[in-house]
Amino acid sequence: MSSSLVVPTSVQAEISSPSCQFTGGQMNLGTYSSTAAVDSAQTIGFSCAVGFSWGDPDPRATFRLCLTMGEDPGNQAGYQPWRYLKNNNVTGTGEAYLAYNLYADSAHSQILMPENAGTPLVVDFTLSAGNGSTYVSNNGSIPIYARIASGQGALPANIYHSYNPPFTLRFQAVSGGTP
Repeated sequence: MSSSLVVPTSVQAEISSPSCQFTGGQMNLGTYSSTAAVDSAQTIGFSCAVGFSWGDPDPRATFRLCLTMGEDPGNQAGYQPWRYLKNNNVTGTGEAYLAYNLYADSAHSQILMPENAGTPLVVDFTLSAGNGSTYVSNNGSIPIYARIASGQGALPANIYHSYNPPFTLRFQAVSGGTP
């Protein structure tokens, strides 16, 4: 009589058409103070989706999201690593710029830099579906932390705008576990 060892194998879902994109895009950084830095917590929303084959035993996909900043569109002196919000409604003095930085951590130790210029903010996100589901999507958010630098002189009180913040979101999706 012979016996054989049966080694179970995990069956992973087949995924197709993974996608991720930003949702929203407005941040409130707080009120500038000429005497002290102003810190605030922000979130950047995202939505991810993926397709599964019909009848997959474990319809689950894990996304690894990598967030970086795009290049600053302005050419302000001292840019690296500062970002600038522009105020076009200043009367009498022309344009004004408010310098700030975005960080991946609440300790303000990892600055969000342009792609290929620093370490991206990495977030893992898993989508699961019931057996027989063929398409699943869900939303999430990425926490980021802002700091407005003090000592920027007498900035005019007004609203400073950054339309379509220059973020870059890259992602990788794998069936089941960690990408």
